[in-house]
Amino acid sequence: MKTGKNVDKPFLFITAVLVIAGFFIFSSASLGLLARGSAQFKSVFFNQFILGLCGGLIAAFIASRIHYTWWRKNAFYLFIAASVVMICVFIPHIGFYHGGARRWISIGSFNFQPAEIYKIAYVMYFAAWLASVKQKAATFKLGTLPFIILTAATAILVL
Repeated sequence: MKTGKNVDKPFLFITAVLVIAGFFIFSSASLGLLARGSAQFKSVFFNQFILGLCGGLIAAFIASRIHYTWWRKNAFYLFIAASVVMICVFIPHIGFYHGGARRWISIGSFNFQPAEIYKIAYVMYFAAWLASVKQKAATFKLGTLPFIILTAATAILVL
């Protein structure tokens, strides 16, 4: 757990601006659903504010309490777990089509897009990998080539 009380104020400010801007952008996009009559205000409010903003802030707070070395140490396992969940999209009765593509997983009444988790896990794993190879990452064989292979595999799975 994090023991220090230091907060990177510029990073916190930039994050807050991005979260607030994203909230308003997604909320304004949801107004189109309301105008067409295909959604109700309480449903849009619940999804955008309660699940999105409040849920995201709670998740960010919890993640910030975990020391960065834990994230670095477990990045590979998180990436593998996210990869397995991402592959589950292609399993019938787990993954389902929505909006013309098979991108969603349904577990009971809970639906989510594993690609969002997968992208975060990819960035965490790649950052941890770069931290581990340090100077060797400047070479093509040990830096650029593994990056291209990992990014291509990730992109193919997301697409």
